[in-house]
Amino acid sequence: MHPAEDPTTRFLSRPGGRIAYDVRGEGHLVVCVPGMGELRSSYRFLTPALVEAGYRVATMDLRGHGDSDTTFDTYDDVAAGSDVVALIEELGGVAAVVGNSMGAGAAAWAAAEAPGRVAGLILIGPFVRQARTSPTQRQKHRWWPSGCMPRSSWSLMPDTTRRPSTPRSYLQWWP
Repeated sequence: MHPAEDPTTRFLSRPGGRIAYDVRGEGHLVVCVPGMGELRSSYRFLTPALVEAGYRVATMDLRGHGDSDTTFDTYDDVAAGSDVVALIEELGGVAAVVGNSMGAGAAAWAAAEAPGRVAGLILIGPFVRQARTSPTQRQKHRWWPSGCMPRSSWSLMPDTTRRPSTPRSYLQWWP
């Protein structure tokens, strides 16, 4: 078996335990982070498509899930986000991060804390906490129908409504 396709579980040492992950493919790095109660195997259909499209894909288990240790002191999205950053640093370079639910919150945290390591985010059903806002910000959000994203930014998002969606269509902006 080619080393780029080796599905062997690897472990990332972190304070308090180990995070289980695997890596497949070659090319730009994409890190996939599952949600709470899910395993890295939840990306078993997306991973081969991304590998075929020319990406190196790392899938990880959250703390206390799957093959990751249950000995950690914290299990929140900030801790998971720090694990994402540590995994990207372990594998080298920068990465696009795919996150689902709590994993999306961890991905957003990782992007905010280590913008030089996270090239982009793909958030699936993101579970992120509402930041504290001022009365002025709350008033603005009441009348702004698109939430916090201005309509002028919509053109930056890939249009997947008019053509079949592929992994590359979501990552087309990335080298």
